[in-house]
Amino acid sequence: MLDKPSGIIIDDDTDLVDITSMFLETNGVEIRGKGYNGCDADKLYQQVKPDFVLLDMKMPHYDGEYAIKKIKEQDPNAKIFVVTGYTDHEFSANEVIEVFTKPCNLKQLIKSVKTSLVN
Repeated sequence: MLDKPSGIIIDDDTDLVDITSMFLETNGVEIRGKGYNGCDADKLYQQVKPDFVLLDMKMPHYDGEYAIKKIKEQDPNAKIFVVTGYTDHEFSANEVIEVFTKPCNLKQLIKSVKTSLVN
């Protein structure tokens, strides 16, 4: 497993991004970028090549669906975790690692991220 996994967080709720980022960094996960829409997710993924992405689905302008499509075009093996308040979206095989419903259990999220990086 990687010594310190790195990721990016994308959500239009800036407070949630900051709180989640602080919690993850306190628990041995490096946050290499923060974004607030799907376009940010695409650009950050290209720039920092993170080990994983935490992504909201419902965002203004460019949503999570846009981000997943663009990231998977760059890297079909990208590890994407969805953290959303909406459970009405269905994902195809290999699209995302896991879906967490807001408010999510951050300890379980960290565990899932670290476990996914071993495989």
